[in-house]
Amino acid sequence: MRAHDWAATAFGQPADWAAELKVLAAFVLASPQPMMIWWGPDLLQIYNDAFAGLMGPERHPGAFGAAAQHSWSEIWSTLGPQVAHVLAGGEPRLNEEELIQITRFGARRSVWWTYGFSPIVVAGTVAGVVLTCQEVTARQRLTNRIRHQSERFQQLFEQAPGFIAILLGPQHVFQFANAAYRTLVGNRPLIGKPVADILPEASAQGFVARLDEVYASGELHAGRRVPLTLTDGDGTERDYVLDVIYQPIVDDDGQVAGVFIQGHDVTAHAAAEKNLTLINHELKHRVKNTLAVTTGIVNQTLRNRGNDELLTTLRARISAYARAHDILAPQTWATGTVHGAVMSAVQTFRAQGGSFTIEGPDLTLGSRQVLSLALAVHELAVNARRYGALSRPGGSVDIRWMLHDPEGEPKFDFSWKESGGPPCSEPERHGFGLHLVSRVLAADFDATTSIAFPPSGLIFTMLALGPSLRPPDPDGFFAKL
Repeated sequence: MRAHDWAATAFGQPADWAAELKVLAAFVLASPQPMMIWWGPDLLQIYNDAFAGLMGPERHPGAFGAAAQHSWSEIWSTLGPQVAHVLAGGEPRLNEEELIQITRFGARRSVWWTYGFSPIVVAGTVAGVVLTCQEVTARQRLTNRIRHQSERFQQLFEQAPGFIAILLGPQHVFQFANAAYRTLVGNRPLIGKPVADILPEASAQGFVARLDEVYASGELHAGRRVPLTLTDGDGTERDYVLDVIYQPIVDDDGQVAGVFIQGHDVTAHAAAEKNLTLINHELKHRVKNTLAVTTGIVNQTLRNRGNDELLTTLRARISAYARAHDILAPQTWATGTVHGAVMSAVQTFRAQGGSFTIEGPDLTLGSRQVLSLALAVHELAVNARRYGALSRPGGSVDIRWMLHDPEGEPKFDFSWKESGGPPCSEPERHGFGLHLVSRVLAADFDATTSIAFPPSGLIFTMLALGPSLRPPDPDGFFAKL
């Protein structure tokens, strides 16, 4: 300021300046806020260091003391009318986040400014203006980026196959609903309206009460196979089944501001599941009928032919096979549990006084494994009742299984141990029962099996790798998901 040759400018020496200009110049030059004075008819310029940093070498320092229109000729069509308005006694002007194309640092650039003009009044006359400004380019670009991201997310939400809605406030006012949601509710006008007003039937079915709980607690709610009935404009009722999640929206203060809804219309899937369950029940009924007919045929064929023991054995095996079918999962008939297979096989022997200790986790098996394990346990129990621990009072059978993880490879360990029976020895010939136990079970579990006959009682063990216990997936469908 002091080093500048003011005598060479229209300002003249600072000592001759108007008192108002001296005070204002001192204030502007000391301010950390970018500021500039345009003074007199030619709008001569005085600006501070903060403003100089925004001008670029194209203008600073040459603009110091020069006329504003000359320095800012490329944007004077924007600035000139505003300055003229203030000089003519008009209201001060403020422009927020305005885009101005300007040459700076060697290139034409898009720059966002928040700036304003205020009059400098001397003796009742406007002698100039003060320009205050702030470059907000970085903030504007960040705002644009956030807006573009928001628009992108909104586009993705709009195209999502599941239904999505955003509700704000305790009245759950719709701020956004995607195409899937609008289709679900019959394209009703949603935005800006509370759920209870626009979907009264959903409110009556407890959906708004659930939203209230999520809003009040701030805890997520997940509903599976939730029934919903909606009414069309003509009074037609439509039934849906939904999987839906209510996620609280938390603001910067940690307060719940709304609820984010996301879900899927699984009506068709639920109907297919229901039909599949009915089909499986019918199939199960037919299998049991078939086994009953088979039992009848065996009875008629072997009755009164001196084969009572064979008849009893066959009926017992068919009954064991039928009970094993009863424990398969009713929805798919494709899985069951180790515990269910063991319990179905020993229930008859327990009812007859047999003593069993049964212990192990409730592991899931495929249907083939369930059936073979149940039949194997049944055959072991038959053998124990005839020759082993269950053939005399005080005898007992210990059945245990576990899934352990030695050296990072899960293994399934199953054992049957008899005690308290007569001295045990290996039979000269292995019949169907022992063949089923040792060979069929090994094949179905991809396992190693062994049968030992120590004097204390028969011991059967099976060791299978953990992956062999997974329910079957013939087409690899679930592995592809």
